[in-house]
Formats: sequence, structure tokens, C-alpha cells
Amino acid sequence: MIKVFRKLTKSVFARGRYYLLAATTIVVAMQGCSDGFKIDSDGLPSEGLLAESSGIPPVNNSSSGFTPPAPKIPADVTCQVGADPGATPLRRLSKWHYTHTMVALLSGADLIATSGGYNEEWGVLSGPLAAVVDSIPFDAVSNQSLFSAADRSVHGDHIDAYAFIASSVADSIALQIDQKSTRFFDLLGANCVSDAIRVNQILSEVCRDDFINKFARLALRKKINDEDRLFFKNVASDFTVLREQVPGLIQAALLHPRFLMMVEIDSIPVQGRPGLFRLNDYEIAQRLGYYLLGSSPLASRDCAGTRAEMLDDAERGVFTASETSRRAAFQKYLAAPGPTYSCNAANGPLRNPISGDPNLSHNYGVLSHFQKNYINFYREWLNPNPVPFISEDAVTQKFLKDLEPFSPGFQTLHHGVYNSIRDETYNFVGRMTFDANGTYSDLLLNNSYWMNGTMVEYLTGFSPAANYVTRIQNLPGRAGLLTRAQFLYTGNADSHPINRGVFIRRRLLCDQLPSPSPDALPDRAITTPDANTNLTTRQRYEQKTSQRSCQGCHNLINPLGFALENFDSFGRDRTGRSEPVYTTAKNADGSTSAQVANRLPINARVNNVYIGANENVAAIDGAVEMSQMLASSGKSQMCFARQLFRHTMGRFETSQDGCLLQYMVNGQRNPAGGGIQRMLHALPLQEAFLTKKVGP
Repeated sequence: MIKVFRKLTKSVFARGRYYLLAATTIVVAMQGCSDGFKIDSDGLPSEGLLAESSGIPPVNNSSSGFTPPAPKIPADVTCQVGADPGATPLRRLSKWHYTHTMVALLSGADLIATSGGYNEEWGVLSGPLAAVVDSIPFDAVSNQSLFSAADRSVHGDHIDAYAFIASSVADSIALQIDQKSTRFFDLLGANCVSDAIRVNQILSEVCRDDFINKFARLALRKKINDEDRLFFKNVASDFTVLREQVPGLIQAALLHPRFLMMVEIDSIPVQGRPGLFRLNDYEIAQRLGYYLLGSSPLASRDCAGTRAEMLDDAERGVFTASETSRRAAFQKYLAAPGPTYSCNAANGPLRNPISGDPNLSHNYGVLSHFQKNYINFYREWLNPNPVPFISEDAVTQKFLKDLEPFSPGFQTLHHGVYNSIRDETYNFVGRMTFDANGTYSDLLLNNSYWMNGTMVEYLTGFSPAANYVTRIQNLPGRAGLLTRAQFLYTGNADSHPINRGVFIRRRLLCDQLPSPSPDALPDRAITTPDANTNLTTRQRYEQKTSQRSCQGCHNLINPLGFALENFDSFGRDRTGRSEPVYTTAKNADGSTSAQVANRLPINARVNNVYIGANENVAAIDGAVEMSQMLASSGKSQMCFARQLFRHTMGRFETSQDGCLLQYMVNGQRNPAGGGIQRMLHALPLQEAFLTKKVGP
């Protein structure tokens, strides 16, 4: 392939590099591209778009029977009917989108596939190109911008990875040609099969045109026009034999900006609304593919073998013909299983877990490709950071050893227990959203757990007879997301109440908390407070943050973190037990040991909690009351809508997006109407999804 690569450097690759650089320039220049906005007449889809119930009974919000009042929409979110939305810049494919697009595009040639369920990031990649495709840089996320879809940066590492992947795919295709394998001709088209034995001759015109009409259309996600045909014909003309032409054509497609970016430049202006454009069918198919599937709008099959091809629907004009035709198409794709599903005649789609843990596969409902894609929203929203390793320091190891009486065998379990902790959370949000028609309040208040044996023993201290998933309800002192072990686990003996409070402020209330600058604060101001055998963890952090320069932020942060102090650093309820305080000493061999020096009462009651404008709470005592407070908060409800908006639209909301945000809040509040799931189903039917705005 060295010869091919050199030619590509001169022709195709040079063109591809030019396109990449041009696309990068467009990213900077097109900061005014955005979606439009107008609410549909009814706002919600027909009942036919809702998934069938899996038999899980309606949710009971909490063990206490608390029902939150209807929250008030925050005053800063107003609906300006008829207003155009804020600008949405041109975006590149995120790592998640790029990976799944490559799987959809190349799995037919046995070059890459997903298998083994779904792990924490994007699935278990397999095939000869799995490691190559995974070389795409991770997307930049921050405490304010949580979602990979919002990262629009394109830099040298991206360009190098795109070139490396395209070259590797070309090498693999060339190897298949040398081995006279016909699998790669599935990428090109039926008219190329007769060329399989002519690898040292020139590619026939009919095969070349079949490639342009099939593979290039799938890769570029658009209707192929004369300009596209001329580009690929020129690429093919740079080579003399089929074994070089085919890899060169594929490499050119994979370096094309239409493949790497979500390009929308074929839209139609909306009369009377300057800068607003209505997407054409292919552009709607592209948005729909990445919204519903997290992937290119390529084919998927349901268990009846029915073809569900978005680009074919785009070719037929289904998405712009009428609202009725759009609804019918959306309903078809909402139920489309992902590419890793298999079927059998007796049972339909085989049941799959949300995560890759085989212990979570027991009695779980069908997970569609759309549902699988939206579990990724929860992953990015709730846990974007790496799994914390368990500290080897003396205090943590003593802390773990002392857990033994409350959890038999925990000392041998704890190094692998985090996977079960994480999987239980995603199992919960998946069931609440897609099986129980849950609302945001249900996510905060429902006291149901679906736990494997490891989790049952971890949280309750009882060892079950089998390690399959068990539904457990009404665990004392727990309610919804904030009392799940995943959000409480720190990996050491310190419960870190400040981190817990910051998590709630940034992710559940959307407060833009600045990160503290060490240069602007006293020495050691942002380090963990020193141990003190006479102070609880809460008292140490209160003392640490009592300085006047800290109060502006910590008056907001501390109460929320302190309300979770009934849970230790591994997410176990310690209500009714005292907090152990440790002292350390050096041993003769140079090692450090720790001993319990004191046991102090735990206090999870906080006063004068400020949530937002007109949302002050006099006092809350513990995690359940805090979860009830957040479920009743209009600010928290709106924050959930904001996070979904940012994930879906790939940008921050503006003051012009108030109508859509209000619709999202109101659309998910009623479990009888489908809750969060129905809101997600309805979003692609909104005018904001079907238009774009250029300019401010």
C-alpha cells in the first residue's frame, strides 16, 4: 500500500487534507449556523410512538409516598412565540458518533463490529480495525460543557487520526482484494461482483459508478450530484488497477468533509424569516440518525426482517412530505434494534442488558438502538469522569477492613465492585425512562433497585443465593439518583461532601460554578482538610471553608453536600452509626498503619438552603428530603431539560430557546403521558429539529 499511499498523498489524500482544513475553517466561520424553532400544533406525538409496557408497575415516587408539586418555570426562561433559536455552529462527528458510523459503514466487510453488549463508553469493538478506529481523540468536555456532542474543535490530532484510519481501512480492503475475498464488494455494489477476479485490471465504469451511488452516498449521507461523481471519477483516474482504485475511492470517502462533519448546506430558505432554513430530506435523515441511533442513518432491521433505511426514506421525500409521513417514519425507527441484536422465532429480540455485565441480563426488557443511544446521555450527564481507584493509604485500608462486620466478604469484593455500582445506576435510569414511563421526579425519588448479587451484598450485607438481577424496593434512607452508590463512591475513606455538593450544583441545578484558582486563595485553601480526631468530616470541611474568600461559593455548595453525610465514601448508609475518625502511625518497617481514635455523631441536617430565585428552603434533614426538594424545584426540572437540550442539539441554549425548553419540562412531567420517554419521542417532530438558523 506504500505506492497507493504516495499517490493519495499527491491526489486523494491531498484533496482529503484540503477538505479537512477547509472544514476546520468552516467551523470557525460558521458560528452562526443554527436550528430553527416553532412548536408543532399538538406538541406531542401520537400514542403509537410510545413503547409497549414491559410489565413493570407504575412507579411509586418514594417509600414515603411524597408527590412533588408542579414546579414553576424559572423566570429567566420565557417563551417568545415565533422567535428564531440561537445559532448552532457546524459540528464534526463526536468520537461516539464517528465510532458508530464506522461500524455501520464497514461491518458488512467484516472490518469492525460491536459485540459483547454495551460497556461504559460505546460498546465492545471487535474486528481487525477496532483499535484503529478507537484512535480518534476523546472529545473535550468540562464542568460546564458535559457532552461530547458539543465539542466542535478540530485540531491536528483529529486530522492525523482521520488520515490514519482511512489509510488503515484502505490497507484492509487491499488485503481482501489480494485474497480474492468478495466481502468488500458489498461496500461497493452488485455491479462490482464481476470485477472480483480482475484485481490487476482497471475498475470498470459500471462498478465505479455503483460505488459512487452506493458507498459514497452512505458515507456522505446525501443525494449524490454531478460534482460528487466528478470528484470520485477523478480519484479513480489517478490509479491504473482495481486493487489500487477501490482502496483509493474508499479512503477519499472517509476523508471527505461530508463524512467527518454534520454538513447542512442544501437547506431551503423559509420565506419571511431571514436566516432560517428548512432542512432537506437527507439532512433530516442525518439528524435523525444521530439523534435516534447515535450513528449514521444507515440500515437496521427489526425482527420481522423489515428494512428500515433512513436514506431510502430521504430519497422518497418521506421526511418533508407531511407531518403524518414523518410520524410514521419516526415510529419505525424508534423501535429499530441496534446492530448487535439477534432474533429468534419464539421470543423476538433477545433480551440485552444496558451494560456489558452478563449478570444484568436477567429479565431485562428489549433495548432499542434509540434507548441504547440515550443511555449515553445519562452516562455523560451523570458520570463523565474515570472510575476512581481504591486508595492504598492506611486509613482507607483500615476503613475497608472495618466494613467487614457489616458486609461479609466485602474485603475480597471491593476491588471489582465499582462495575456493579455503575451498572446498577444505568439499569435504574434505563428502566425508569423506557420501561416505567418515568419523569425527572421519578429519577430523583424512586426507591427501586435492580441489583446483582454483588450489589445486594455490598449495600445490605446479605449474601443472596444467586447472582442474577433482583428488584429491591424501599431501602431505608434512599431515594433515586443521589443515594445511589455511584454518586457517593470516592475510592477512599473521605466522603468528600464538597465534591458531592458541586456535582448537584453543576449537573442538577446548572449553576456555572467557577473552579477555584490556587493563586487567588490562601495557601492550601483547596487541599483536603487536615485530620482531626475531634472533628467529623463535615466539621473539618466547615472549618476549611469558613474563610470569607470561600463563602461566595461554599454557601451554595456545602449544604447540598452535607445533606448526604448519612452515606459513607463507598455509598453505604451509615444512619444510626457513628463516623470513625482515624489516627496514623509509622511502623518499624517503615509502613503506615491506622487505628480508630474516635467515633463521632453524624449530622446531615442543613438550614437555609438556597436553590435559586424564590426557591429557598428553611431546612432539610438528609438525602431523601434533599431529593424531594430538588424534585419540587422548577430550577432543577429546567436544568434537566437544559442538559437534554445540550446533548441533543450539541450547543448551549440561549434566551431564544425558551419555548422549546418549557415544552421539554412540561412534556416529561406526566408519567401517564409517557414521561421522559414521550418527550424524547416528540423532539424530532418539533420545528427546531427540522430547520436551521444562520446568523444571530
